[in-house]
Amino acid sequence: MRKIRDEALLKVLPEVLRQARARKKFSQEELADQADIDRTVISRVESGKRLPSLGVFCAIAYAVDETPEGLLGLALELLRKSAQAATD
Repeated sequence: MRKIRDEALLKVLPEVLRQARARKKFSQEELADQADIDRTVISRVESGKRLPSLGVFCAIAYAVDETPEGLLGLALELLRKSAQAATD
């Protein structure tokens, strides 16, 4: 069950994080500097190669002036919409 949830999040979370970064007009490097994490972590998360740890997720959220709850809510909404589209 966990693998299914992880795979689903790997499909939507990168898009949510890219959109949040784009709203701030940050490059990956700028976001990494603001979040105090390595740029390669941003790259791997945005490309869907890995899920961020809770600490990294929170750092990214705060760096783009969002709350972790807000970003997660956006990801879950996107996930719900894609699941609904698949059943329609």
